[in-house]
Amino acid sequence: MDRKIISGSSDKSVKVWSLHTGQCLNTFGGYFKGHTDRVWSVAISSDETKIFSGSQDKSIKVWDIQTGDCITTLQGHTVYSIAISPLTLSEKQIIHLQQNDIQNAKAIDAATERLSTIENNMNRLNVEARLNALEGKMNSLQEERDKANARILQLETTLNKVLHEKATKQAQKQQAQE
Repeated sequence: MDRKIISGSSDKSVKVWSLHTGQCLNTFGGYFKGHTDRVWSVAISSDETKIFSGSQDKSIKVWDIQTGDCITTLQGHTVYSIAISPLTLSEKQIIHLQQNDIQNAKAIDAATERLSTIENNMNRLNVEARLNALEGKMNSLQEERDKANARILQLETTLNKVLHEKATKQAQKQQAQE
C-alpha cells in the first residue's frame, strides 16, 4: 500500500501526495468545493479512507479519500489543529470485514458477469442452431420446389407433344376428307 502525505494550504485546498513517488494524487476543495479560507490543519484516518481538514473559515471538513467528496462539515471555530482517536480493535475488525465484503462483492460481480457472458453465448449458439436447422429445412424445401418445377416442365412438354400430335392428326383427317 502506498503511504500518503496530506497537506493543507492557503489556497483553501487539501492535497494527497504519494510518499513513495512524491506525486500529487488528488486535490480536494478549493473555494467553490471546500473551505472558503486557508486550511491550517489536516489529518488522515488510520484506515486511510478519510481526510480531515481544519480551516480559518471555522470549519472541519471530512473528505472521502477515494472520491474526493466532502462527506460532512463541522462548524464552530477557527481550527488550527486536528487529532483523531485511534481505531479500536472492533472498529479495525469491522473495517477488515467491510474490505472482505467488498472483495466478495467484486468476486460475485465478476462471476455474475462471466455467467451472463456464458448465458449470452449459449443463447447465441441456440439461435445459430435454430438458424442452421431452418436453413436446412429451407434448402430441403427449395430442392423439393426445384423437383416440382422440373416435373411441371416435363408435364408441360408432354402436354405440348400430345396437343401437337392431336392437332396434326386433325389436320391430316381434314386433308383426307377434302
